[in-house]
Amino acid sequence: MLSLFQVINLEYRNYTVFTHFQVPFSTNQQYYLAVNDADHGIQYHHFINDAQQIVDPVLSFNNDNVSYYNRIHKDHEECIFSKESSPVEFLPNLTAYDHLQQTILNGQLVEHFRQFGSYETDTSGKTFAANSTLQNDFFCQMQNGVCVPLRWELRGRSNFDSHQDYYLLEFTHFTTDVDEKYLKPMSDCKQTTPRKHHPLQFIRNNANQFKNINVLNEINKNEHFTFKVAPNKFINNEPLQRKPKRLHEPDLPECVIDPVPLPKQLDWRIRGGVNYVQDQVFCGSCWTFATMGMLESRINIMQLQNNRNEPLIKLSEQSIVDCFWDEHPADTFLKSQGCEGGQPDYAIQWLKGLPGFALAENYPYFGQNDYCKMEKFTFNKYAIDQTCKVPKTVEALKLALLSGPVAITVDVISSFTFYTGGVYNDPDCKSDFELLDHNVVCVGWGVDAEFGEYWIVRNSWSSNWGIDGYIYISTQNNICGVLTDASYVTLKTK
Repeated sequence: MLSLFQVINLEYRNYTVFTHFQVPFSTNQQYYLAVNDADHGIQYHHFINDAQQIVDPVLSFNNDNVSYYNRIHKDHEECIFSKESSPVEFLPNLTAYDHLQQTILNGQLVEHFRQFGSYETDTSGKTFAANSTLQNDFFCQMQNGVCVPLRWELRGRSNFDSHQDYYLLEFTHFTTDVDEKYLKPMSDCKQTTPRKHHPLQFIRNNANQFKNINVLNEINKNEHFTFKVAPNKFINNEPLQRKPKRLHEPDLPECVIDPVPLPKQLDWRIRGGVNYVQDQVFCGSCWTFATMGMLESRINIMQLQNNRNEPLIKLSEQSIVDCFWDEHPADTFLKSQGCEGGQPDYAIQWLKGLPGFALAENYPYFGQNDYCKMEKFTFNKYAIDQTCKVPKTVEALKLALLSGPVAITVDVISSFTFYTGGVYNDPDCKSDFELLDHNVVCVGWGVDAEFGEYWIVRNSWSSNWGIDGYIYISTQNNICGVLTDASYVTLKTK
């Protein structure tokens, strides 16, 4: 009797597939269509937004190493050409999987394939160690010699490789036909930019690389560090590279804050002003999470101070991703381009001029550039009065935090990305303004009996990263630039 491996082709080559892509831990879900023409080295994919519109179509000619990307810019598309491309594994190569017994999925008898691996740190002579597992399960059903894909469960590294994550892909349509209409080169592409990545490129590339374990071991051996690291979603990335340097600080007035006695510690999470930690997923939107995280927290604190017994306000990060695009020819780092990055300070100035803000319940996070929906900006109980930058001292930031969380920009190095606990004090995490490239929110400060005082910093890499989504950074020596680029707003009621 022939085995299943002799009956079917274990490598998917030419096909069109429609996928429901889900990240359950961050309640994010996306739908996309993918076309794979392995015979000619051509791939295409696009996403579908809530209005059933095609967004972010990408066409790659992998043999020629070029790709085309129709990027949404607020209310229109602009074609981007890139002189680089790399194949996307929309469906797995099952030769790397073990075939398990048949199983029941949604009432159907299906084939079950599994790929298994693990990440481990050196445990010899250590009191702290961590490891994590990689397990991918693929389910398909035999039809006419083809195992039609039904579900793919991926357990591994997240997009920014900062934590263990779980991804669920459900295939709602599959055919071995290649839809040629999607494989024609896009016209009128005038801009050049690095290629647009598909989420699976992050997940699958990460799942095949184990380069950073030695980095973790060296960090945990350092007796001067008062923090620990462990395998997380950054474990399989290439070593972090410095981004283009920022040349100009945003033109904001300096905050004038009257000195008052300071408490030993302050934590706005405990005081009820801070929302849950989110995950920016596959979008370079940290700047929108810092902007809205600071703004919504200050709105919630104002409501608490006014004895208004109302649910916490949750503002929409996606509204900034879609609607605020900004150019700064003198300093390209300061431009704001949705999922390709931006600046909280300029986003705040833009929000200040609007009649209202968008709530997340009306404008939920998508994780891709989408068309702007200005009609969703209807929350108008509060308005931004002033915005200012905090003087670069520990006392000034503490005084600023007395009225609410503060948006900050930090440096990110390997030890930061692998952080899992303790008071972070790596001096290699720089404080120079031009090196800061990740936007987060400082929600207070605390004191550790052994390792001293620290800032409480909320990240946007999900609650699976760090300490429930937070990192505690030493207040000494301006580690990571916490003091370098801090700003906040004052609010007024309408």
